[in-house]
Amino acid sequence: MIINPNMFTEKQNYLMYELYKTMENELEEKQDLSEADELKLAQTKTNITAIEQYANAKRAGGIRWSLTSLFQDSGMNPTLILGFYPGSDSYNTYGKELVVNVEYSEADLIHIFESIRDNSPRVTGQLKFKIVPEFIDGELNTGDIYAIQ
Repeated sequence: MIINPNMFTEKQNYLMYELYKTMENELEEKQDLSEADELKLAQTKTNITAIEQYANAKRAGGIRWSLTSLFQDSGMNPTLILGFYPGSDSYNTYGKELVVNVEYSEADLIHIFESIRDNSPRVTGQLKFKIVPEFIDGELNTGDIYAIQ
C-alpha cells in the first residue's frame, strides 16, 4: 500500500519511516524474493521516499533548532536526546536519535549572546558534542534536528 504522508502527523510519519526502513532491510536480506515480496519492497521504497520528501519539505519551511534556540531551551552544556529528520545527514550517520553532551565553544557563546541581543532569526549552525556514553567527539548541523528531549 502506498501512503500519503499528508494524511498523518509529522510524528506519525517519522514512526512509520522506522517501520518501513526495517521492512526494507528484512526484504533486502531475504533470499529469492517472491513476486509479492518484490511488490512489497517496491511499495516500501516508495513510502520511504515519500516520507523523506515530506521531511525535506518540513525542513525547507524553516529550521526548528539553532545554536541559540538550543541554548535558550536547554541551558549551558546540557545532555540531550536529539531526534533527527528522516533522510538527513545526521539521521544517516547516527540513526533516529542520539544522546549527546552539548559543548558550546567560546565562539559559539559569543554568537548565541549576540543573536539573543539582536533578536536575530534562526539559522543553522554546527553543534559540537560528545556522544554519550562513549564521550566521542561529534558535530552536526542543527537543521537536521527534529526534536530534543
